[in-house]
Amino acid sequence: ETAELIGAEAAGVVRFDDALTGTVMGVHAPGHVGAAPGSRVDLSLPTAAGGVAGTGRVARVGGGGSQHPNVLVPGVCVSSAVAAPIRVDNRLWGAIAAVTTQADDPLGPATADRLERMGHLISLAVMSSDARARLATLASTDELTGLPNRRSFMRRLREEIERAGRHERPLSLVMIDVDHFKRINDTLGHGAGDRVLMGVAATLFRSVRDSETVARVGGEEFAWILPETDGSGAGAAAERVRASLAAVDAGAAGPVPASM
Repeated sequence: ETAELIGAEAAGVVRFDDALTGTVMGVHAPGHVGAAPGSRVDLSLPTAAGGVAGTGRVARVGGGGSQHPNVLVPGVCVSSAVAAPIRVDNRLWGAIAAVTTQADDPLGPATADRLERMGHLISLAVMSSDARARLATLASTDELTGLPNRRSFMRRLREEIERAGRHERPLSLVMIDVDHFKRINDTLGHGAGDRVLMGVAATLFRSVRDSETVARVGGEEFAWILPETDGSGAGAAAERVRASLAAVDAGAAGPVPASM
């Protein structure tokens, strides 16, 4: 939409990773091979996007028949490029840029204003997307431990049961309960109990493989899904983790025994 609105041959969005590097989020460049989304760009080059990264303001390069490299269409020198900042939560998030190879430079004085307005629209879209992602994370994550919560766990368990049945592969489930947890809360307080649960969660997280899922499903109850693992394998894994939990430094609470 930006490219067509201002008559540019290409337009795109670059997210700034730091002051010197960025990531291409998307490019529209009909008739050219635009930079692939996810490709890295060097913001130290004399480009419009690099100018925004350095100043936080609208930047322009080219004009007057000169040729410049650009980050949107690699290997094609442009006669003019303009970029405007995209700010998210009052920080410089990236830039939207437009380029042309035409010598008569259709990117006139009004281009900067239009790009700034587009940058504002993009910032609203990014903030909305970030907010939805945060809500999704909150809905599926246990606030205290950072592990998946019961709702997320049940969804994953259904998926793994279906997959195991479809492919006739083994699947194991280990239920974990911290022993005597009420005694810890009653004698040392809920703060001590929370620290024990966080220590247990950290130990479990370090102990599972990438293909496995461990979640907090109740007060002191955790669950561990082990795809491609039969009963004897799960039993051995559970014993290994039980020994690791017994070595957790829980301060005044002492060792952390668990039943599985």
